[in-house]
Amino acid sequence: MDPEKPCQVFYIREILEMILLKVGMRTLLNSGQRVCRYWRELIQNSSRLQVVLFFKPSTRSLRPGRIPVLNPLINKTHFGTYFGRQSRLTEEDIIHMRPEASWKRMLIRQPPTSSVGICEFQSADPFDSMLSKVQLVPMDDVLRLGHLDLFIPPPGDLEAPDATLPTLSDYA
Repeated sequence: MDPEKPCQVFYIREILEMILLKVGMRTLLNSGQRVCRYWRELIQNSSRLQVVLFFKPSTRSLRPGRIPVLNPLINKTHFGTYFGRQSRLTEEDIIHMRPEASWKRMLIRQPPTSSVGICEFQSADPFDSMLSKVQLVPMDDVLRLGHLDLFIPPPGDLEAPDATLPTLSDYA
């Protein structure tokens, strides 16, 4: 048996797609596309993989009683310092700030939404907060992580004692 034959299974698009659908999101984003051009092309052009990676909206409607799936990249371990915009950014945060960063095209949740609630804490007391609804009308009618970036001040602005979040009128 030719030792190269077993590897040929990874060039059958449908089988490779089913395998990649079981791989973790960060692995697909960071490593999967570096394996070879074929894998990169499949990951970037497969509708199913693009939905799982939050780049393309799911066509499935939310069943009653089910909650939307939040993009797993929105958590303290990955984007916490970036979205929190602490005054001292890590090297990874600086990489994420590139204008062409792919995460900016990712959906906030599946199925997608066109609005988001923002809770502003005035102090350490969680009852001393304001909740506001922000309605954006992006070109494709869904919110993406890049839209959240519009509402977060640059790191230098956080050092000012009277720093405030920008409003929609700042971007009109």
